[in-house]
Order: sequence, then C-alpha cells, then structure tokens
Amino acid sequence: MSNKPTNSIIVDGVVVAIFSGITYDVKINYHSVEHIVKCSVSGKVRKTFVDIKVGDKVSILINLEDINKGSIVSLLSNQTKK
Repeated sequence: MSNKPTNSIIVDGVVVAIFSGITYDVKINYHSVEHIVKCSVSGKVRKTFVDIKVGDKVSILINLEDINKGSIVSLLSNQTKK
C-alpha cells in the first residue's frame, strides 16, 4: 500500500533555488509545460540528512489542488561535483 494521496502526482524536477535551507524552488517539465514549484523536504528525506543543492535532480509530490506547492520525496542524483 502506498502513502501517496490519491489526488497527487510524483514528478521529477531540478532544484533552481534554495531559501533558508528548508524551502526550495524546483523546476518541473510536466507534459512539455515548465513550471516552478515551491517545495519543502518530506520527513523521510529530512531524517536521513540529505544535502540538496542547486542543480540536483529530485522527485517531488504535488497535490493537484495546489500545484504551486510540493514536497521533495527523494534525491535522484547529484549534478554538482565536489
């Protein structure tokens, strides 16, 4: 059984901005329409202390009732190299 609510979708995007370390702007491309979503970090990702930077690919959960807000549910890959 999935924890995903029935009126939401999971989309992949790229982090374009970080605000105060807990809020992110994520650029998504959904059905060839680009959109910026304001995202926070989900509890599971926050517990594992994942370091999210600008340019990282993430998977976000968007509620269809408010498509301007989302939650980062996983880090897909790091684009920035140290």
